[in-house]
Amino acid sequence: MTDLFEEIAFTDVKNKLELNQKENYEYEFEYLKVEKLSRDVINTFANELQNDWIKLARFWCISKKEIKRITREYKTARERSYEMLNSWCRYNPDKTWNDLKSVLFFCERKDVIIKCEKTFKDVEDQLELNQEENNEFKCEYVKVEKLSSDVLNTFADELPNDWIKLARFLGISRKNIKKVKCKYETSRDQSYEILSRWCRNNPDKTWSGLKSGLLFCGRKDVINKCER
Repeated sequence: MTDLFEEIAFTDVKNKLELNQKENYEYEFEYLKVEKLSRDVINTFANELQNDWIKLARFWCISKKEIKRITREYKTARERSYEMLNSWCRYNPDKTWNDLKSVLFFCERKDVIIKCEKTFKDVEDQLELNQEENNEFKCEYVKVEKLSSDVLNTFADELPNDWIKLARFLGISRKNIKKVKCKYETSRDQSYEILSRWCRNNPDKTWSGLKSGLLFCGRKDVINKCER
C-alpha cells in the first residue's frame, strides 16, 4: 500500500513539474552524468542534500547493500550524498536531469534544484568569460608525444593529490587506478602515468576534454600553468 501511495505521489509530482517547467527552469541538462557536471555543481548537491540522501537513494531503488557500502566507506552526510549521486549516474546512464529534479521535488528539496542550476549557470558563464584566455594554447589532440616534457612535468608537479579524482572523471577504471598506485610510489609519478595512459587509450580526445576534467577537479591553476 505504501508503494502505491508513493507511486501516485510521484506521478503527481512529475505532472506538476511538467506544467511548471518553463516557468521555473531556464536551463536544462541534456543528460545527468557526473562527467558532464562541474565539481561546483556536485558539491552544491552534496552540501545541500545532507541527511536526505538515504531517502533519495531508496526512492531511486539503490540497493540496501549499496547504501550500506556508502555508509561504511564515507563518514559524513556530504560525502555520502556525493557518492550516492555518483552511484546513481553510473548505473543509470540514460537518466536525465529532469528525472533527478522529479525525485528532489518528491523529497521536498526544491531548494537543492534551484541551487544546483544556479551553480551550473554560474560555472557556464565563467567558462564563457574565460574562453579566450583558455584558448590561447592550441593543442588539437592530447597525445603525450604532442605535449612538451615541460607541460607534462608541470601537470605532474601540480596535480598530485587530485589525480585519482581526475582519473575517475576521465573514465579510467578502478583496476587501472590500483595498478598505477601499486607501480608508482609518488603522487607525482602517478599523475604523470595517468595522463600518459589516458592519452594512449584515447587518441581522439582533445585538450578541451582534459581541461573539462581539470575544471571538474577545481584545478584551473593547472590548466593555466600548462598553457603558459
